Amino acid sequence: MESNKARRTKPVVSLRGPAELLAAVPGLLGYVPEESIVLIAVGPSGKHVTQCVRSDIPPPSHVAAVAEQLAATVVDAQPTFVDLVVVGGGPAAADGSPPRRDVAEAVRRSLRAAGVAQPGAFWVAELAADRRWQSYDDPKVGGSLPDPADSVLSAELAGLGHVTFSSRAEMEALFEPDAEAAVERRSKLIDQRIDTLKEWTPEKGAEAIADALRKSAEKEFSLSDEQIAELGIALSDGKIRDACLATASPPNTPLAHQAARLWQCLARALPDPERAEAACLAAFAAYQAGDGTLARIALDVALQANPSHVLAGLLDRALQHGFHPRELRALAEHDEVGLSDRARAAAA
Repeated sequence: MESNKARRTKPVVSLRGPAELLAAVPGLLGYVPEESIVLIAVGPSGKHVTQCVRSDIPPPSHVAAVAEQLAATVVDAQPTFVDLVVVGGGPAAADGSPPRRDVAEAVRRSLRAAGVAQPGAFWVAELAADRRWQSYDDPKVGGSLPDPADSVLSAELAGLGHVTFSSRAEMEALFEPDAEAAVERRSKLIDQRIDTLKEWTPEKGAEAIADALRKSAEKEFSLSDEQIAELGIALSDGKIRDACLATASPPNTPLAHQAARLWQCLARALPDPERAEAACLAAFAAYQAGDGTLARIALDVALQANPSHVLAGLLDRALQHGFHPRELRALAEHDEVGLSDRARAAAA
């Protein structure tokens, strides 16, 4: 189950009617979901989308449990109301009504029990141009979906540098480990360099990170095994790691994008347990940008590489409970080595 807080820097876009709301789902989640239940929460004040939650469509035996989990995920944010979207679920019924009505009704019951208004429930065969959509409440409300890729929200997000992935698997590929032989070479290099750590200082580590951040702005960005090993050692220092967190704020700046690209690269390149540090930084960067799905994927990588990683565990709990990114911003205020100032000057 994934919960995606609305990005603070997301543009204000008016969605006129259910069709435009459905077409906006990929932009809200960050990827095009399939066979999914999606909840779009609005409020608690105003008319802004504040949370977008997704889960796989469950088999009939698990519908009630999944419905309760979905409702629990959104209720803490005290939304004014929540719209429900079922994506896929099979063909329409013989009478033309949308499939998996059991799912829609179970989720609505759970939302009502939690005190959440649930005015809209819709089905769409697929989030693609010209696919059929329909209301669960009124068979006369429905039609052909406009192309989500051409929606106003998608255009505005692209202008801010956000990428909407074609699938969740495409997002997961950002963290697929490099070839085993390459990772093993870097592991040996890290072990060799640990013997010389008495010559290492946080300032040297900050310099190495700042240089890598500059490189990550290049179109053809690559790092040598030696550089990757050096960066892995640098990230194992608490002062350096804390300074790296500061590069995520404010989000959607050139530095924030460069940093996210670097952390993803290192999460693929480094061995365990060093990989956990890079993946955790990638998760924090995604969290601050409002991309809960990418943050979830990165945190799973971090906790797999190091199940006892304290910061990853903290972010994991925050994401599960739907904390707003600003509630974690204090974590990015401890740059004792001046890394963020140096990197921002280089990125300007």
